Amino acid sequence: KTKNDIDLAITKAIENGLIISSQKEEVLATIYEIVNHKELSDYFAEEHKVMNEQTIIQKQGNIVKPDRMSISKDKKVFLLDYKTGQHLPKHKTQLENYQKSIEDMGFKVEKKALIYIGETIEVLHL
Repeated sequence: KTKNDIDLAITKAIENGLIISSQKEEVLATIYEIVNHKELSDYFAEEHKVMNEQTIIQKQGNIVKPDRMSISKDKKVFLLDYKTGQHLPKHKTQLENYQKSIEDMGFKVEKKALIYIGETIEVLHL
């Protein structure tokens, strides 16, 4: 959820078999690159409430699960979704669907972005 959780999260990922020990340094570098990215400071602000992969049931009964919502005290949401591979129009549509669901609950999505993880980290603000 925050920068302070990274080491413990990596340890748990190794213990649970999600990554192997030899991947630790590469995964750590990628995570630090994301959380310290100059364009993403609002998304990782320590004072915000963080909700990772929180299930939202839409009015129509569909279920969506944004990767990360960071919520300020005044109910402003900073919405992130992580992707790998090529940019696809459906990624933008998915993020917009998340935004609508969040705003239907009375929150305001202040900022939203897609983070493409590959050889480099690419942030696409929408």
